[in-house]
Amino acid sequence: MLNLLDIDTLHYDVRYLKFKKSDAFKMIIHDQIQETRDHIYDVEVKALELACMEEGFIRGFLKGVRLVQLKTGAEIEGLTPSQASYDSP
Repeated sequence: MLNLLDIDTLHYDVRYLKFKKSDAFKMIIHDQIQETRDHIYDVEVKALELACMEEGFIRGFLKGVRLVQLKTGAEIEGLTPSQASYDSP
């Protein structure tokens, strides 16, 4: 024999299963997936921007070092020949 709690639980389960099949549920899941993708994209883009800025800073710094090296004719300690060349990245 079913008691009232069992009937309420069954009603809830049926409503929940109907909701899971509904378009509203699918839209909620779709929105959550899109938000997650956007967040991951934002994190990856920010990391890439930071890496590019660091690379740009390093390139600019090495250009400055090469310029000083050319003007003074001095050898910079710790600077490799490839870093000192004009065609290095």
